[in-house]
Amino acid sequence: MQAETPAARRWWRGGRALLVLLLAAAGLRAALVLGGGQSFFPDEIRFARSIILLLRLQAGRLDDALEFGLAPDHTAWVWVGAGPALVQAAWLAVRGLPLESTTWWAHTAWISALVLSLASTAVVGLVHAVARRAGAPRDEALLAALLAACATSLLYFSRHLLPYDAALALGLAALWVGLTPAPRLATSAACGLLAGATFLTYNAYWLLAAGVLVAAAVRAGGRPGLVAVLGLGAAAPPALVVALDLALRGGGLLSESRSFAASARQGAFEEGWRLPWEYLWEAE
Repeated sequence: MQAETPAARRWWRGGRALLVLLLAAAGLRAALVLGGGQSFFPDEIRFARSIILLLRLQAGRLDDALEFGLAPDHTAWVWVGAGPALVQAAWLAVRGLPLESTTWWAHTAWISALVLSLASTAVVGLVHAVARRAGAPRDEALLAALLAACATSLLYFSRHLLPYDAALALGLAALWVGLTPAPRLATSAACGLLAGATFLTYNAYWLLAAGVLVAAAVRAGGRPGLVAVLGLGAAAPPALVVALDLALRGGGLLSESRSFAASARQGAFEEGWRLPWEYLWEAE
């Protein structure tokens, strides 16, 4: 039997440390979820759309479900949330509880929250993966993952039914794909699609999606073909939503989305430059 090389031992130690970190992060998030607190934020009411969407699909009302899924705010979140809602529905079905009961959906919201908390754990692993792909040494990438796992702002939303962590996981996955050492048309398309899905899942992450596209374009060396595919991939998810809206509702989604974007007017704009730094100082 061949003796284990020092490089293999270092790989195993690094991989084992990351695995322990991810298990600890997942366990902490599960403990938070099981402690309750779902539906604390008003924005969590949007998760109810995923439940309604699922019930309409279950009833075979496909056109109705597609039309209902065209929400002007965080459109893809309705569909992303349908995954955890499906797990919750399966739990209710196994227990013989009525799927149409809002009471039982509310009492078992922790199931959907538990599934969604995996996105927050995935972010920790993706930070490590992106760091490695960007050229960071193993110890540096592990430190980056550790800092992400310790970030309070990445922890306390994991118990809630909100799109933040799912969209962030999509964005980091897009960045990981976009930083591939040998960019090709397929990787550029995949990176663009994931970046577009990031924006659709949580509209406020438009800057994250744009940053990913810029990083991927730089990694591609600015080659016109790859950059074009990257842009087309990013435009494809929003274009699909607009096309569905035109086909099912005759249009109107774009104007509704603009109205939603204009409605975010809380606070004083002249103090906006301070907000990220003060938030992180207080939260972390």
